[in-house]
Amino acid sequence: MLGFAKFESGSRFCTAFDELRNYLRIQSAGHEHVPAGVRRNIFTERWSTLMTELSAQIQGPIVYSGRLNGAVSADF
Repeated sequence: MLGFAKFESGSRFCTAFDELRNYLRIQSAGHEHVPAGVRRNIFTERWSTLMTELSAQIQGPIVYSGRLNGAVSADF
């Protein structure tokens, strides 16, 4: 785990990253093509749900900027 002071820190990060990636991943049934618009809607819905859950846990609003073109940001 290069870049982390301790192996445990890197392990926690990688586990959390994998869980988030799997949660946001769009899976098709039977290798069917999922149109970009449908993927975008599913991703936006899941992202919104995730931000709502996180904001409830930290007791503060998270404002989603609405940009999905690689520059996703949240204002705390």
